[in-house]
Amino acid sequence: MASTKLKVTSRKQTGTAACHRLRDLHLVPAVIYGHGQKALPVCLPEHDLELLLAHGARLLDITLDKKPQKVLIKEVQHDHLGMNIVHVDLVRVSLDEKIHLTIPIELRGAVDAASHGGGVVEQHLSELEIECLASNIPDSIQLSVGKLALGDSVRVKDLSVEKGVTVLSDPEILVVSVKIVAAEIAAEEAAPEAEPQAEEPEVIGQAEQQQSEKKEQ
Repeated sequence: MASTKLKVTSRKQTGTAACHRLRDLHLVPAVIYGHGQKALPVCLPEHDLELLLAHGARLLDITLDKKPQKVLIKEVQHDHLGMNIVHVDLVRVSLDEKIHLTIPIELRGAVDAASHGGGVVEQHLSELEIECLASNIPDSIQLSVGKLALGDSVRVKDLSVEKGVTVLSDPEILVVSVKIVAAEIAAEEAAPEAEPQAEEPEVIGQAEQQQSEKKEQ
């Protein structure tokens, strides 16, 4: 994963009101911490940050007080609608240190029933927890699902990762499986069973009438 440059500005005012004012100016409040140094409040340009996140950026080259630093985007907080970024946590890193982080699992290939013998690919795990050097962070883990058949599954232990990347997630966790569409299963279960052929109704008093006729004869 290549590092990306982002303009960072220190800020002196903190608190809810100050953060609201920054967001009105299209700036995102953030904090830089790590390496035993004091946490430092900063702000980031909203538009530039959104573009970097959209392209999967995690490692940033910043210059603060004329000093270049490398920081990792540790956490991004959104508003209650999940649309606007309200805060970001950044961690100081060195390229020669190992770090823990999560990266996305991206599926490659068709996932529809027509491509998998009547089953569809269901993704159970979307992120993988890993450890690697800050200089060797993969953008994502790509999983090819094009050749999976109905009933197949892939677990964490089956994933391929780059050299130097250690997987920390439980190896037995299910990543994807190929199953019949739930709607089709429900339709099969709801199909009505063949009703037994109804017997002809017995005429009330028919037996008594026949016995009476025999006596009269």
